Amino acid sequence: MITVNLSDQVKVLVVKFLYRFLNGILSVIRSLLFPKGLPENPRRILIYRIGQIGDTICAIPAMIAIREYFPKAHITLLTSPVGRDMPGAKELLQGADFLDEMIVYYHDEIESWRGVMNLVKKLRRGRYDLFVELPNNLGTFRRFLRDILFAKAIGCSYALGFRINTLCIFLKAQAKYLRFKGEVERLLDVLNDEGIPNSGVSFRLPIKPEDRKFVDRLFEEYGVKESELCIAINPGAKRPSNRWPKERFAEVGKALRERYGARIWITGGPADVELAKWIAEKIGDSAIPVAGKTSLLQSAELLRRCEFLVTNDTGTTHLAEAVGTPVVAIFSARDFPNKWYPYGENHIVIRKAVECEVCYKEECERLSCLKSISVEEVLEACDKAIQGLAVCAASVAN
Repeated sequence: MITVNLSDQVKVLVVKFLYRFLNGILSVIRSLLFPKGLPENPRRILIYRIGQIGDTICAIPAMIAIREYFPKAHITLLTSPVGRDMPGAKELLQGADFLDEMIVYYHDEIESWRGVMNLVKKLRRGRYDLFVELPNNLGTFRRFLRDILFAKAIGCSYALGFRINTLCIFLKAQAKYLRFKGEVERLLDVLNDEGIPNSGVSFRLPIKPEDRKFVDRLFEEYGVKESELCIAINPGAKRPSNRWPKERFAEVGKALRERYGARIWITGGPADVELAKWIAEKIGDSAIPVAGKTSLLQSAELLRRCEFLVTNDTGTTHLAEAVGTPVVAIFSARDFPNKWYPYGENHIVIRKAVECEVCYKEECERLSCLKSISVEEVLEACDKAIQGLAVCAASVAN
């Protein structure tokens, strides 16, 4: 017999009502300022999506869907990584075939009223017919209301996509009883509900020949043959609350080397250089620390050549997903299950539900959710990934 906590049931009903109510208000406000539906043949479209690596990659299929539905339109991406030292769409999407233009701004540029007006004036000159918000997961009612008014202020004729996905109340009850779609599917659903369908999920990162040649040189420099089993490990993460202990990454890498004779690439950004070196030293000669040595697109090409990636919940998870590389992902419980899992069926996610789950903490002293994930569990997932590769190889051979 299943017993249900009535108070949690009530909380979930309240949250569901609030989702519908607040999104309903946003819909009414939009309908007062903009016509319903879509323009027939928009000449110029402005897509608005801010965020860093993961936010950008998860939005690519939605951008491609817009391009496919409006093939003749001039499409501009308005984006911001928030901080000037943060990578984002600028580093990932220059030269992408589904965008015609990219406008990047930074948070410090719009802190003043003058900065906001300068951005508005710049965008008004674009004479955009359609404003498409690809709403961020934690976008608030206040922010989406601001964005509706912003779309009107810059002179757009039509606007869409303003939808709340996360309310930070009754988090435990939501985690227990609600099921959220992954970010890729969520954004495609937003467009589909507005009348923009999709023909399937595609990423199409603009990896250039020079990126491939750079990775070729890396393989030559470290004496790695194309026939060797290559596995990537990404031990870093922007948030300390997402970082599995480095000692455990080292144990996993060492075991993979001993079991399979694998070459281990230790990836990451400039902030992960020392961490990558430390783990490589613990693993031994087969480990190659390349953190801080590759651009985002060079990292994507390197991941494409690896059999799978072992990683924390971070942007690199989605970089591997975008190039079709299987992921063994170690997730903390700071966020809801599934929301940021890598898209697709060939990935393995390890996440432990704990009493304090869905805390949204940037840092955590206990890290009970991550520390409860053992080296043995991660190695078991890696073994399954290897077995999956063997099955695929056998299928191809047959």
